[in-house]
Amino acid sequence: KQEQKMEAKVFYQDFEKNCGCFNDEDLVFSPESALLVWVFDISSDLSRIEICNDIWAKMNQLDIPIGHPKRGLFREIGHTSMSVGDYIVFEDGEVRIAAPYGWKTPELKITII
Repeated sequence: KQEQKMEAKVFYQDFEKNCGCFNDEDLVFSPESALLVWVFDISSDLSRIEICNDIWAKMNQLDIPIGHPKRGLFREIGHTSMSVGDYIVFEDGEVRIAAPYGWKTPELKITII
């Protein structure tokens, strides 16, 4: 059986919006000002939580070498690590936001072009 893939886009929000967030109710979700930082093709055989946790681990171990096309973007952001408030959008529009403990799903789907 060939592994099925799906696209998952990682967006970073302004770190200051959620740096002091310690519960889900205080989480700020502002997609209009977020930056698309990475696109993954991930196995759709995994659960959404497994995918989110895998992406979190990859983004928090990211090393952007000199000359990489994304280096300027991460220099502008000031960090490469995924933080509370950053989020993942799946190709079906489902959003998972990194919460203080786990992942939160807002009551909406968004379309990302």
